[in-house]
Amino acid sequence: WVASGATYVGNNVGSAGTLTIAGGTNMFTDSCTIGDNSTATGAVWLTGGQLLTSNSTAVIGNQGAGQMTVSNGTWQGNLVTVGAFDGARGTLTFAGGTTELASSLFVGNATCTATGIVNVTGGSLFVTNTAITAAVDVRSGTFTMSGGTVVVTKFVMTNACAHFVRTGGTLIYDTAVLDPNRDDDGD
Repeated sequence: WVASGATYVGNNVGSAGTLTIAGGTNMFTDSCTIGDNSTATGAVWLTGGQLLTSNSTAVIGNQGAGQMTVSNGTWQGNLVTVGAFDGARGTLTFAGGTTELASSLFVGNATCTATGIVNVTGGSLFVTNTAITAAVDVRSGTFTMSGGTVVVTKFVMTNACAHFVRTGGTLIYDTAVLDPNRDDDGD
């Protein structure tokens, strides 16, 4: 299955949509937006198969409410934003499977007007590339780990409205960029 052009799940004001990917190879050739407008809600479930967004961007909660859950299968992506613009709320949950992002994972926005939530309870998340520029950037909202494995080139968290909670799992990073006025690394 190939979706050419921009793909929206929950696009128009007041709309709601759900997309479940349960098998096969599925590709978005352009952007994928889940929960686009202010009162729109969208959900994507990856329960098996392969999702390819390697040449595009994915936005979970653009201005509305977006949710994506990876419980099995493989997701190969590029740039992902969870909670993009004012009032947006995005939630991305990794419960199983393997996700490889070649550019960055942005959680919330730099002005603290959107909420991004990333939950890692299982599976594997890799945010790496050969240029050594890939990053998880927690801007506003919360990145929570209670299981699974996260491997990232750079972990960034410099905003006061950004939070990281780790109660389990394995976190491997090359570089951490943290606010020097906070104690986010617990030392």
